[in-house]
Amino acid sequence: MKRNVKIISKFLLVFVLLTLLPVSLSSCEYTGKEIASVEYVTESYAGGTREKHKIDFETCNVYESYYFGGEEEYKLDHSFDKSLSDEIIDMFYNQGLFNLLPKYRSLLLIMDGKGWEFTITYSDGTQKSSNGINAGPFWKFQKADEEYFKITGEDFLGLCDEYFMEAPYIVPSLRAYRNGELHRSRSIEVYPSEYTWNNKYFQDEYVANFPCFIDDIDLEKDSFVIDLLLGDDVEKIKVYSYADDSGYPEIDAEIKKEKSPFGYWQRILRFDAKINARYYLEIEYDYGIAKYCLSTELLTEKDRYKFLDRIDVIEYDKSNCITTEYRIIFSTGRVFLKKEILTGSDENLSEKYISDEFKYDARLSLDILEEFNELQFFDLESYTYDNDESKNTEWEIIMWHSSVNNEVFKTNDPEFANLLEQIDYAFHSIVGQYAFKWVNIE
Repeated sequence: MKRNVKIISKFLLVFVLLTLLPVSLSSCEYTGKEIASVEYVTESYAGGTREKHKIDFETCNVYESYYFGGEEEYKLDHSFDKSLSDEIIDMFYNQGLFNLLPKYRSLLLIMDGKGWEFTITYSDGTQKSSNGINAGPFWKFQKADEEYFKITGEDFLGLCDEYFMEAPYIVPSLRAYRNGELHRSRSIEVYPSEYTWNNKYFQDEYVANFPCFIDDIDLEKDSFVIDLLLGDDVEKIKVYSYADDSGYPEIDAEIKKEKSPFGYWQRILRFDAKINARYYLEIEYDYGIAKYCLSTELLTEKDRYKFLDRIDVIEYDKSNCITTEYRIIFSTGRVFLKKEILTGSDENLSEKYISDEFKYDARLSLDILEEFNELQFFDLESYTYDNDESKNTEWEIIMWHSSVNNEVFKTNDPEFANLLEQIDYAFHSIVGQYAFKWVNIE
């Protein structure tokens, strides 16, 4: 019995010490030699890529480079205030980055994989380095990167996932019931209009509209609810309705547990809804609180452009046998380009594909679509297609909708090129990059 008590006492003592250790370390200050910079380099042996990240504490600038053939040079990524330098250094020290082993090696014989090196450069010019091949304290680097983000609002090592840095979007469904049966269901991705997230604050006037059209529902016969599947990271949730005089009163919203089609239990938020109304959801997650604004405004046929999933513009240059495909995906904020160059005779045809992409904030998509509408981009019937063989360029435009069939247009009208140019300038004024003609290819 005494032996068991001693074992339990030792276990409790170890548990208490391990619990208190992070607390004690969090208050430690670095007292070593003055640090000029830190650099973290990773290299993929299989792909031949190399990334470098460097903090220069003398200039308070953060640099990064990415190598995959060609020249390699550091580029300025961001800067931070000088007053944060000591806090960042103390944090790196407390996360154990200044006390790494000289080398880390995997016990398994792995021919490819990943190598890394972490180097501290002191103000006197001396250095201290640690490196590894397919092994290392990667959890320390990720934790240090997350703590760096909390201090500066920036990602230093590229190890912070998107969910850690920003509040997630949600996908609620507006369901219409008729005579007790589900008649119509519409889902939409809703990005937060306001959040406080790991010491980062964001706010705009973003409102998400459900694709609710006059021809979809009957206001006299249908009843409506809004459903939202809740993840395990949701701590609390409140729902408010908009009222002109009374502000934003909280409304009853029930959280139910239901079985999914795959047999596991899931939590679903459900509340009664009205058409031509506005609702605010305040959700508390593990990393912060986010607010979402939903609208059930009833729209007409002319408003369908607001719910475009994506636009494809395929341009064919007959004189040079070049096909260029541009794609804008509005729900995720991604823009793609693919260029196909055909050369040689029919007997010896060669192809060269060149592609690229970039991402923008998807909350800007509605502003982009409204600008496109102002420029009459969606009035494509006004552009003709004829059999004039002297016209070297023709276009095919495909509009992808979530609620109706896709629309396909084809034109070789030279005026369409002028429209694309106007559209491109409008896109650039909102996003800061061009959607068409945005990659120069030799």
